[in-house]
Amino acid sequence: MSKNKKTILVDCGNTYLKWCFFDGASLTQQQRLFHADTSELEAFKSLIDNHSTDCDSIVMVSVLGDVFSSGAKRLAENAQLNFLDVKSEKYLGDIVNAYTEPEKLGSDRLVAMVGAYEILENNEACIVIDSGTATTIDALDNTGQHLGGVIFPGFALNLKGLSNNTHLLPDFDVDKQQIQNLGLAKNTPDAIATGCLLSLASAIDGICNKMKSHIEQANQDSDSRNIIVKRILCGGATEVLLPHLENEYVCQENLIMIGLKSLSLKEQQRKDD
Repeated sequence: MSKNKKTILVDCGNTYLKWCFFDGASLTQQQRLFHADTSELEAFKSLIDNHSTDCDSIVMVSVLGDVFSSGAKRLAENAQLNFLDVKSEKYLGDIVNAYTEPEKLGSDRLVAMVGAYEILENNEACIVIDSGTATTIDALDNTGQHLGGVIFPGFALNLKGLSNNTHLLPDFDVDKQQIQNLGLAKNTPDAIATGCLLSLASAIDGICNKMKSHIEQANQDSDSRNIIVKRILCGGATEVLLPHLENEYVCQENLIMIGLKSLSLKEQQRKDD
């Protein structure tokens, strides 16, 4: 990273383009742009046009496919910005990917695990929950070994799937519905919103419990010290989910950005060496 220049860290998701800036020491507050009303590349170009003069590089993770990645690379290079598109591989940062075909693991999931490992203390393992368009849950032991994970629909996809496949259900704005903590809704729109949200929260709690038990048992079998298993929650549904989760979770909105920051530093070190 050049003196007085910043790196743009970009998370290109299914619904939002999210970014922040890294000056070599600290991260700025994360910003985001809903890109359903424009093309993803137009949103990316707008980001570059607005900030290329005070930045010298971009570190990006994307779930939008190769066509988008190629276009993003071209836009970055046209603006004379160094460009790193983070892809999944067997080893990324301090994480060992558990997938039998490492490149098939969503790169955003792997970057989130890189970020989680950055904030863990000694003798801590973690479970990373990212609930946005989809919900992903991944287990990570205290050595940085990924143990595997699951993928299932997020809150909005649950609602959409129900409304698209049921003729008589009403259209409604979920933001206006009352979520009933006990599941005792008194009208159909509230029942839909409550059912989808509580089922998502219960699934997260239940799956995390299973993963936590596995990590703890594996640790006991290895005769090593007891470890702490943290549950780290990020993603667009964090705020609405948190009141309905029964276990303790650490909310970390910037988890992917922390991962991208770590990878940016490692890339700079590699170039310096």
